[in-house]
Amino acid sequence: MSDPDRTVFLPRTGLAPGVRLNGIYEIERLIATGGMGEVYQGRAIQTGDAVAIKIVRPDMAQDANVLALFRNEASALHNLYNEAIVRYYVFTVDPATQATYLAMEFVDGQALSDRLKDGPLPFEQVDLLRRRIASGLHAAHMLGITHRDVSPDNIILPGGQVTRAKIIDFGIAKSKLAEKTVIGSGFAGKYNYVSPEQLGLYGAEVTGKSDIYSLGLVLAEALGGRPLDMGGTQMQILEKRRRIPDLSAIDKRIRPLLARMLAPDPKDRQADMAEVAAWQAKGSAGPSGKRAFPWPLVAGVAALALLAGGGFVAWQILGGGSPTQQAMNTSPPPLSDNRQPPALGPAPGTPAPELTPVNPAPPAPSPQPASQNEPPTLQPPTSPGPTAPPQPPAAAPPELNPTPTPTPTSPPPSPTSTTGPKPTPTVPLPTASTPEPEPRTAAERTARYVADYDGGACFFLWPTAIADKRTAIEGFGSSAEPFVSFDGAFKKAQGYEAQISLRTITTAQCPMVDFLRQLGRGIDRSPVMQIGAFTIKSGDALSGTVESDPNRHLDILLVGDDGLVYNLANYTRREGGKASFSLKLESTAASGAPVRPQTVLALVSQAPLPTLSGPNPAPAGDIFPGLHQDIARAGGKVGIGIKYFRIE
Repeated sequence: MSDPDRTVFLPRTGLAPGVRLNGIYEIERLIATGGMGEVYQGRAIQTGDAVAIKIVRPDMAQDANVLALFRNEASALHNLYNEAIVRYYVFTVDPATQATYLAMEFVDGQALSDRLKDGPLPFEQVDLLRRRIASGLHAAHMLGITHRDVSPDNIILPGGQVTRAKIIDFGIAKSKLAEKTVIGSGFAGKYNYVSPEQLGLYGAEVTGKSDIYSLGLVLAEALGGRPLDMGGTQMQILEKRRRIPDLSAIDKRIRPLLARMLAPDPKDRQADMAEVAAWQAKGSAGPSGKRAFPWPLVAGVAALALLAGGGFVAWQILGGGSPTQQAMNTSPPPLSDNRQPPALGPAPGTPAPELTPVNPAPPAPSPQPASQNEPPTLQPPTSPGPTAPPQPPAAAPPELNPTPTPTPTSPPPSPTSTTGPKPTPTVPLPTASTPEPEPRTAAERTARYVADYDGGACFFLWPTAIADKRTAIEGFGSSAEPFVSFDGAFKKAQGYEAQISLRTITTAQCPMVDFLRQLGRGIDRSPVMQIGAFTIKSGDALSGTVESDPNRHLDILLVGDDGLVYNLANYTRREGGKASFSLKLESTAASGAPVRPQTVLALVSQAPLPTLSGPNPAPAGDIFPGLHQDIARAGGKVGIGIKYFRIE
């Protein structure tokens, strides 16, 4: 696929023809190179069948985020079987070459984007394409997989036939355990085809309805022969996502369908891809000239067959490139590599929670259980609550390299009320006893730029990795626009784009974000926090760990979406430099409640912070101004660890 916005790298792994992987596959030739690695044509040694082998660049194979991307692709798509999605075989590491790779079906065909260079497709062909691609994506959605990058580049026409179209490039597909909204060079999806929610609009919840929006843009392009005008500057891209695009040049028979698929608000789109596949123009017949078979029934039967088993997966050209993909007649058996089954996203919903300790710390006064068989329950007053399925702790984020020496900033005026968000009191943080050295490396200069950038109220940047020409940042805020502005400013100042993962919060949580922003370079980022899940369901357990200086005081706070702050001291065990916490999160929210963002915050200080000895829970507007005063009086830097998750 040709995409000028993607970087093409020279081959890094250098696997020569004839190299064998695990004694199962043999390399034949390099067919594409991208930002994450290379794609080779190979063959299954036992059968001679053609395979595509996607290999991670050796330098990136050390990056936990990259490996997680591949593992997610492998595990999520392992159980997906659909003729519209290319076949997946195995994800593993070859012990001889140490190459980490995915092996999958090789499809011989033309990308839809290349086919459209010759002009638009006839209405009948577009209609067939709609049915096939929508049914394939519906199968993926039934397993909780959202593609997130539906575009003409990622639809292949084997033999040039629309009736055999296949979806590729699920490498950025996200299960609900890893879902996030991204701005900048790490953006998951091409700007011309992304949905409004992928840009942080309309709640920023990326679901199968996001794929509906993107497919609508693809179908419009196939009918018109050129893309709808959805690009421009980042602010123009946002504005164009707030209204239905102009469809006046599109065949009027399909306009009603596309207008609904391209509704800015996801709730105004079709319920699912099965509905998109089943749609018929008024008075139209099915493809054979007869009335179309009821597609919802077909989709339902297909879903049952899908869930019964199979093994399909789509393959991704790593960061760009569009290899010729060649079809194989039979499939080599998948290897047993202990993959976890894909995690199905929980149904939305969950309000005021009850926090139940799974393994509360022995000392510490906690509520008495109702019986010996029930764990104690913390009953929050009119508050939110999280929900978390027990999952293996997430990999620690890449180490920030290097961490600049911070300089304190001055907080704003003191609070005047006891409820609601309050401005931070004007208590200057102490100046370091030794002058801060000037940044010497590009990474140090970038780290200082990020720490000093002021995006205004309810805006905070948390770098997770800074290296030469590569910066990854988590952005905490209540809207996307300030982060889009930062993305442009960063690119202008640093000469490249940062990858910004948006962590959308509620306005009630803004006092926490303002507190963090005002600390600025007064933050010590050495504490390492991990939690077990990004998306949580009511009644499951949230567990995590914090590694920090054993000689300093540690507090762990849970900041709910309604702004209540819970001190988790009674749910935490600390042994030396490692603390662990575990609690059950039960919500009493009515079914259908929206996604609710939560944050776990670790504070590492020289001495206990007096503000945290008060009521538990307490409003963020009371807690964080008080904490700022405590830290200012104590002097020095405060250690911070932060993790974001959502209750659905």
